[in-house]
This record gives sequence, structure tokens and C-alpha cells, in this order.
Amino acid sequence: MFSENYEIKHWSRIGDPDTPDELILQWAKENAYVILTNDLDFGAILAATHLNSPSVFQIRSMVLDPLLIGNHVFACFQKFEQDLKGGALISYDLQKARVRRLPF
Repeated sequence: MFSENYEIKHWSRIGDPDTPDELILQWAKENAYVILTNDLDFGAILAATHLNSPSVFQIRSMVLDPLLIGNHVFACFQKFEQDLKGGALISYDLQKARVRRLPF
């Protein structure tokens, strides 16, 4: 079910794995990327800084294997694509999603 409509890059192919989250957010904003992560720090930074982009899609699950959850994550990503384009934090736990529009 994965689509060719999205360009997906792992940070390790873009920059140093030790890059601070703030700089990853800056890169994503400048390059119009959505951050897909299970790291809760990105949402906390968005809240503290009142940024209106980039969008962050947080996976809140102990199961992170793309072969097991990939289709579910992709379906949720598609469902909220317009929110992500406009600036949002999506928290997704494989059962439900919570959408918060940026800034907050």
C-alpha cells in the first residue's frame, strides 16, 4: 500500500545522527518535509516554540516494525494529509489519531 507520492528519507542519510532535534526541525521546515518519529521531543519543541511548521507525525506504539505497522501508518498519514500540509502534530497509536493544528 505504500505510495510513490511521498519522498521518504531517513535522517541518517541526510545528516549526523547526533544532530539536535531543533536543527532537524529547521531542516524539515526549510525543505518542506514532515517528520515521522516516535520521539516525543519533537512535539514538546513545537509546543514550546509555537512554530507553525514543520508538521510532525508521532507514532505512539511499542511496535515500530514497518512490515507490521507500515500500512496502518500510511493510511493514517493519507487521512490527515491536508492537516500535515497546513502544519500539524499527529499523534498516532495504531488505534486512533489525535490532530493538533500548529501553532499551539
